[in-house]
Amino acid sequence: MGLVRWMVVLLCVLFIPISNVQAQSQDWDVQPFIDIQSKRTMVPVRFISEALGAEVKWDAQTRIVTLEASGKSIRLKIGDHQAWVNEKQEMLDSKAIIRNDRTFVPLRFISETFGAKVDWIGTENKVVVKTEKKTIEMVIRQWEATMAGQVIGQIDPHSIEVETSEGTKVIQLSSDVMKQMPTWREGAIIFFKSYKDSHNRQIMTELIQRILPESLSEKEKNDRFSHVHVLQYEGQYWVMGKARVFEAVLGYVVEDGHYELAEGFANASQGAPGWGFFLFSLDVKKVNPNSTLMLILFESSPKDGSRQHQLFKVLP
Repeated sequence: MGLVRWMVVLLCVLFIPISNVQAQSQDWDVQPFIDIQSKRTMVPVRFISEALGAEVKWDAQTRIVTLEASGKSIRLKIGDHQAWVNEKQEMLDSKAIIRNDRTFVPLRFISETFGAKVDWIGTENKVVVKTEKKTIEMVIRQWEATMAGQVIGQIDPHSIEVETSEGTKVIQLSSDVMKQMPTWREGAIIFFKSYKDSHNRQIMTELIQRILPESLSEKEKNDRFSHVHVLQYEGQYWVMGKARVFEAVLGYVVEDGHYELAEGFANASQGAPGWGFFLFSLDVKKVNPNSTLMLILFESSPKDGSRQHQLFKVLP
């Protein structure tokens, strides 16, 4: 009986999985997040190096990050949907980006390429990454979004009222944001990152830029558009401002003098005769590096759809 008992104990030991459950993301200075467009979890490169044992190399000149582990090499170019695995090209639905001076990469693609298993537990907003030696758990902030709006006023020390393209919202402020911006100027346009907490409250976690009214050019406005501002962020152009257009719909075109590179429509928070706030993004690239990209905002004619009240703005 003694021999049998020891054999049972030995078998139990042999088949106990090696597991090191961690909540590493809570200790990082930057947090993983879910990309609002691709719905993919993005993690800092530091996670890849610590959790998967990958060696990370960064080429500042080409903006390419290289990850090497398990006999495989992955190269990602910042802002590009292409990746190279052992020099074989693959297309991604999410791209590597830089945020807060940190490089973020798509978790599932990197992990599974290196042989790890990735599971998503939706009820807990949790990602679980399993390797042969350990299991890593991360609670991810859900419903992250890039937003913009015009400040109506400060409600209390921890929240402000903002007019966005989706209407008026009360935005709660994280403690870090409050430290960065202790006072909020009415009429200022703000561009920020936010997420919804478990109580469906919008929490501003990162103030990307604040534009004061006096800094906006008086020349770049007409009877239908004002407070128009364009900035580049995470490889895209973000266009925001105020519009007084029919049925709250404005049109836009991007051209370079030879070609129309992008066109579409966006919604403002209200239609004419009121002024509504609008925000939209453009993923457009120059055909000729020496060309100038021109953004044209317009209101479509209710009669024939022709462009009216055009406003021209050079993209930076």
